Amino acid sequence: MKSFETIIDGTHVELTSELIAKYDLSLPRYTSYPTAPVWRDDIGASEYAEALTHLKGTQSLYVHLPFCAERCTFCACNVVITKRREVVDPYLASLQQEMELITRSSGNERQLVVDQLHLGGGTPTYLNSDEMKRLMDMIRQHFSFTDQAEISIEADPRWVNEEKMGTLRELGFNRISFGVQDVDPQVQHAINRIQPMELVQRQIEMARSVGFRGINTDLIYGLPLQTASSWKKTLEAVKALNPDRIALFSFAHVPWLHAHHRTIELSTLPTPPQKISFFLEAIEQFGNFGYEFIGMDHFAKPEDELSIAKKQRQLHRNFQGYTTKEGLDLIGMGVSAIGKVGGTFLQNDRKLASYQRRIMQGELATTKGWRLTEEDQRRHWVISRLFCHQRVLKQEFQEAWQENFDIHFARELHELESFQKDGLVSCDNHEIAVTPLGRLFIRNIGAVFDAYLKTGEGKFSKAV
Repeated sequence: MKSFETIIDGTHVELTSELIAKYDLSLPRYTSYPTAPVWRDDIGASEYAEALTHLKGTQSLYVHLPFCAERCTFCACNVVITKRREVVDPYLASLQQEMELITRSSGNERQLVVDQLHLGGGTPTYLNSDEMKRLMDMIRQHFSFTDQAEISIEADPRWVNEEKMGTLRELGFNRISFGVQDVDPQVQHAINRIQPMELVQRQIEMARSVGFRGINTDLIYGLPLQTASSWKKTLEAVKALNPDRIALFSFAHVPWLHAHHRTIELSTLPTPPQKISFFLEAIEQFGNFGYEFIGMDHFAKPEDELSIAKKQRQLHRNFQGYTTKEGLDLIGMGVSAIGKVGGTFLQNDRKLASYQRRIMQGELATTKGWRLTEEDQRRHWVISRLFCHQRVLKQEFQEAWQENFDIHFARELHELESFQKDGLVSCDNHEIAVTPLGRLFIRNIGAVFDAYLKTGEGKFSKAV
């Protein structure tokens, strides 16, 4: 019987091949509930405009900047591959028009107040300094920021220099995330993302020198040509980079969804057992390096805001992953951007040309979404606590929803009995608690409470 070992939360954990076979299903990552594949296409511009009239308090903003100079073969994001700089200007004009439509629809006479801004892509650093200044000027014309606002950006190390890094800091950015993925030259060549370790090191040192308070690195395991020895070197390299946070993602090879995945030779991909061993080694090594295992695929230093929020049960989850910001409406802007306003999820048109056409015609570009029912909100509450705290307190549920947990979720508790027998959860009259071993199967545990789930190869990546 093949088994794998690691250490989670100071506990030795053994993962058997039987458990892997039983629970290795295609499941959501639950950055939302219900998840995007079940959203409806009858939620459009008018529904979004109506939802915006109910905006309250501070907001979170997400701006999607889709442009990349070349395609990384592992990527699953909504991107536009181009080296034509002239595409940026009309896109920024569309964003400005979208901001005007949003603020007008909200009916607020004052600027909407923002506590969190994230620029994602694509490659946000594809924009040059003047273009980035123009974008931030537009945002500040329509929104005001709190004094403690988190302003973050995803950065390609190849598309940042000292001048641009300084500009980002001057514009108010205080968090930056670098896509490292893997440091092995052969792997980088296989995924069409060549960036020497020295370059990444220099960019991170530069970010620290100009005053970024939070630095994240993204890694991906399961990439072509990764080996046990090359992965070990990547983990050691991350130790040397010393980021505040680490995001560790599993590569999902889905050529039926992304045509560019067909360029990857199947024979170059790690086997499923190798891939699992990479993940478990990363968990153990990051623990040895002093990082806290926040949840599912995120790690942070003990003094980082995420680690502190987790200890205080103030951790939350949204489309950007784990966050310390609770209950903010999320306004998504740009092609394919996702948002959540009040009890409504919304997504913009995924095609650049039609997104821009809608916006420039004076229409919000929403093409799909979902209105949460009260039952959706209950289930989101449970799934969120499993992912963020690895624990659901039944009394808290009763206080929040005036419902008896055991009665309301009798079917789900029955289904969890097999999880309990396998050592993944413990259940009693007071709580459901995820065990250290169960943390490896958190998507499976969360899926028990998903009323819409239809597992399928085509929609989600593997849970293990």
